[in-house]
Amino acid sequence: MLGTLIDVRMALVGLLLLGCNEDDRTTVDNRGSLCISQEGDELDINVVFEACTSPGCDRSEHARCEATVLGNQIHVTSHVEVVRIDSPGKNCPAICEAPQATCELVLAAPGTYQIGHGDLSGTITLPLDGPVPLGSDRACSSGSEANGDE
Repeated sequence: MLGTLIDVRMALVGLLLLGCNEDDRTTVDNRGSLCISQEGDELDINVVFEACTSPGCDRSEHARCEATVLGNQIHVTSHVEVVRIDSPGKNCPAICEAPQATCELVLAAPGTYQIGHGDLSGTITLPLDGPVPLGSDRACSSGSEANGDE
């Protein structure tokens, strides 16, 4: 009888531990606006993901982007995971912080380039006069930094 009771308790502890490891995770791939800036022959492309995190209630993980160029076509891919932090009874602040990732691309030639990111597309002409937003009506903020965890 005691052995059965211990087995049942161990099974319950195992189930509880499994529940603690499950994440409420949302993956966002290739969705978000871009802020493109240039320094010399290098483009910095900052992705502002279509996702929200609220301090203490969510966190972003694995935020990254990659940019490639073929001829006059620039292709940007991006990925982030937003994880809901289990905090029973906690009131989450009504704050939306969009996860970000920055990637770099070296371009040798000035000229006009088509740029694509998911369903988003546009045209940029190099050299740039300043930061260029794509997919957002808001101006690029200066000093945009990636804030996702690698």
